[in-house]
Amino acid sequence: PPLPEDGAVREGWRSLETHQLIAVERGLEALPLILGSTLLQQLGVVRISLPRNKIETLHCFSEAPAVGCRGLSMLRELRLPRNNLKCLPEDVGLFRQVEQMDLSG
Repeated sequence: PPLPEDGAVREGWRSLETHQLIAVERGLEALPLILGSTLLQQLGVVRISLPRNKIETLHCFSEAPAVGCRGLSMLRELRLPRNNLKCLPEDVGLFRQVEQMDLSG
């Protein structure tokens, strides 16, 4: 399908095509709910880069139980620098494929 004309939408579309989720300084307060979608669970997200947002936790079970460490088993790179992370969830050990992680303040 043709790419959308809007730059932000186009950026997100290309990211998903390459199994990545990239959103820089978008004011996000939680991981995007799209990570819990059946399609992305099947495709397997390999890179999440959400620097300079307002994310406090890696879970948002109240809205989408599939979003969290268990649903990201294919993840190889996690970059969340300059967010508001308070702690890591207990199941962060499920990130067995992760090669690079940046959670710096």
